[in-house]
Amino acid sequence: MKLSPSLGPILLGALVLLGAAVYLRSQGLDRAGVVGLAIGGGLGGVNLVLGWWTTTRALKRSPAGALRVVVGGFALRLLALVALVLFFQGQDWIDVTAFALAFLACFVVFLAVEVHLVQKSLDRPREAA
Repeated sequence: MKLSPSLGPILLGALVLLGAAVYLRSQGLDRAGVVGLAIGGGLGGVNLVLGWWTTTRALKRSPAGALRVVVGGFALRLLALVALVLFFQGQDWIDVTAFALAFLACFVVFLAVEVHLVQKSLDRPREAA
């Protein structure tokens, strides 16, 4: 039995969602938690759509360009997450942990999509130059 390369990020995403559920169950879901989930999920959704779009375009052009997009996108998403967590750290109207968990869950879903797109492009037959 051959496992799909997308299985790892999917399982990691399931673990993140399970951790988020346990955290929210133990802490309770107040207004700040809902705001954190909404902002994290919204930004994660935007990240998912933009990442899918840029990865698809890059894979159509060249493998080297696709690698730059994948690595550069990973670095930018990490930088954005750290900057937003630091920005939200002192605010009392948002639960930073709920925000980070929602963003991370969307990020892991994007990783599964990205692995699937790359695998699909590698399986495609190459045209003769």
